[in-house]
Amino acid sequence: MTFDRCVAICQPLRCAAIMKPQLCIHLVVAPWVTRFTLLSYHLVILSQLTFCDSNEIHRFFSPLFKLSCSDTRLLWKVDSVFLSFVILGSLCLTLAFYMCI
Repeated sequence: MTFDRCVAICQPLRCAAIMKPQLCIHLVVAPWVTRFTLLSYHLVILSQLTFCDSNEIHRFFSPLFKLSCSDTRLLWKVDSVFLSFVILGSLCLTLAFYMCI
């Protein structure tokens, strides 16, 4: 958690007042809700794929795409966009907090 470190370093005397239990709960729950929401699109698109060859899968998502007879380009594009959003978003947020420190 970068936010709590930023508060502890930049405003040490107000840290206890800012970091209330409700805020801590929000800081823990928000990434879980975001990840669940971003993963749900993946499961919806996966549920619409059709399969025609072997049903043996050694890992999960990538081999599942290869087994599918359906066109999986949309799923790869959506995955790339959301993955970029998540990685770049968390990187920018971390950098912003460290710039405040």
